[in-house]
Amino acid sequence: MLSALGAGISFVWAPCLIKFLKRIKFWKKTARTKTITNEEAEVFHSLHKDKELAVPRGGGILIWLSVLVLIFLFFALSNLDDPWWIKKVNFLSRGETWLPLFALVAGSMVGLIDDVLTVFGKGKYVGGGMSFLRRLIIVVLMGLIGGWWFYFKLAKNTIHIPLMYNFPEGINFFI
Repeated sequence: MLSALGAGISFVWAPCLIKFLKRIKFWKKTARTKTITNEEAEVFHSLHKDKELAVPRGGGILIWLSVLVLIFLFFALSNLDDPWWIKKVNFLSRGETWLPLFALVAGSMVGLIDDVLTVFGKGKYVGGGMSFLRRLIIVVLMGLIGGWWFYFKLAKNTIHIPLMYNFPEGINFFI
């Protein structure tokens, strides 16, 4: 039910987002001419230069904003007494859901900032956005924050691999 509702929200507002991104010209201004190893990419450039400049960036906004709208909609509706099942779909009421919500928002912001840097040509990466090292550092920091949350805030010290094994010592096993 929630996935269908999320898809419905996406379908409804996708045309508005696409129109907005086209109106503000939110796409690359120059096509790539170099590979990731900084070599000339003549074949790629000749085949994709028109397509790369015609597609708006920022499509991820459609995904994460639809999810956030659903989460906050059911959070607001959970204050109602009827129907009873609304309280069951309030994801912000459980401590375990703060971590995926944090990962969604943080990852979304990284993607949006990368798109903005790409569109305005301010990035130092070959593709125009954030450098790989910067993105890697951000993802590692997100993982460390998530691990800290599970270990200290939720008191989870077991690593469970489904259908295989539970590591009872959790993080101590790796240290």
